[in-house]
Amino acid sequence: MQRETHSVGTRVKVTGLMVGSATATGFFLLDAAGGRNGGVWVYLDGIPAPDLLEGDEVEVKGIYEEYTSGAGTLTEIKVSRPPDMSIGRRGVALPDPVVVEASVLADPGAGEPFEATLLQVRDVVVADANAGNGEWLIDDGVVVDDLFYAPAGLRDGLSLESLTGVLNYASGFKIEPRYTEDLVLGTSSRCNGTLCAEDLQPGDLVISEVMTNPAACDDNYCEWVEVYNASGQSVDLIGLTVRDASAREGLVDASVVIAARGYAVIGKSDAVSWAYPDMVPGAWYGGSVALVNDGQGTVAVVNPSTGAVVDQSAEWGGGTGNSSGVAWQLDPSRLDSSSNDEPGSWCDAQSVWGSTDRGSPGAANRPCP
Repeated sequence: MQRETHSVGTRVKVTGLMVGSATATGFFLLDAAGGRNGGVWVYLDGIPAPDLLEGDEVEVKGIYEEYTSGAGTLTEIKVSRPPDMSIGRRGVALPDPVVVEASVLADPGAGEPFEATLLQVRDVVVADANAGNGEWLIDDGVVVDDLFYAPAGLRDGLSLESLTGVLNYASGFKIEPRYTEDLVLGTSSRCNGTLCAEDLQPGDLVISEVMTNPAACDDNYCEWVEVYNASGQSVDLIGLTVRDASAREGLVDASVVIAARGYAVIGKSDAVSWAYPDMVPGAWYGGSVALVNDGQGTVAVVNPSTGAVVDQSAEWGGGTGNSSGVAWQLDPSRLDSSSNDEPGSWCDAQSVWGSTDRGSPGAANRPCP
């Protein structure tokens, strides 16, 4: 249909692999072989979305239509009856994304063969991190949307080694990334450590101190996390994913090199909004991650390429780890990624620091009582 071999209004049957997530109004199907003209939008005409996961093989029967959106159209199959959808194999590997230049997608005519396909653009830069309505822009004004996934920690000028997603059409082409792994920061050319964020293995970093409830200023602009480098090699944190207990994520936005057995502090928000009067972190991870101080919480650091958890703190809450103006610290005798899983390895910070708060950001902790 993307090759216009059928007439609009024709009843068709198509089998493909579901990509992304099913929404209330439909889902994308990919040809198992991938490539140009290898995808289509399935529109659910007043019927519930089936229970689908990415990679599920689906056969659909419906009417071929061109849905008008702005100055262009989106090719779709309109399905009006649940029996006209059937699920075959589950969890089939998707084809590799089609690599496309961003400039091609900026041209509606040139971008048409890639509509509804899984594609990838490489070596692009975030031109506008907040273009409104959940959208952001990369090179050549190409729009990236949040139909499936809204990344945290974006900023203007952020370099992406690659961006993968489904090409949607809604008043213009829009790339729809599906999850964290679809964004790979351009760290390979900017990473200044022996190890980069995408090289990290579980245990290479240890979360050693967290400020969940600063008294000096507002939580949204003053929370911070300290990490210890246990890898034995220098590590650059740029591109590292930070994740809270509610799975909200942010990305470390600048180069921060930690020497072996050294410490670094990363902060919530950004360089413009940061408000702590006594400390400036090495970098920031955006405003989405929340170190809760009114319940149970954890924080983790994650390899942005593999999705593997490099380290996660013990759980705080219930009066432990969230005292106002007091950081929660790991006992220095328990400075490894297994011991820091135990709440008993942690205590309220023992060092007096700054004008109002207690902690030892960027330095070794004093022993717990």
